[in-house]
Amino acid sequence: MKHFKPNAYGLYDMVGNAWEWTADCWHDDLTTAPLDGSAWLAADGGNCGRRTPMGGGWISGPGWARSSIRSNDPASYRSYMLGFRVAADLKRNAHAKN
Repeated sequence: MKHFKPNAYGLYDMVGNAWEWTADCWHDDLTTAPLDGSAWLAADGGNCGRRTPMGGGWISGPGWARSSIRSNDPASYRSYMLGFRVAADLKRNAHAKN
């Protein structure tokens, strides 16, 4: 059963399932964050000993269950509240054979 409207891509319930474990290293502020979706790494001044999970999880309160929220956790941190998304370039997959 779907309780919320889909996002602009027609996907349901993309926020609040699990914190998304990103490839980004921790940066104290977002001033020089990449705008093209690429990972924000040590070469850009990041601390890769700490990582940046994003999006809030099922146990998070409403203020934490949003796509722009980020955390600052040790790279070795493990939790049942962390997950990751697998994504693919739609243009590339449009030519894939079924």
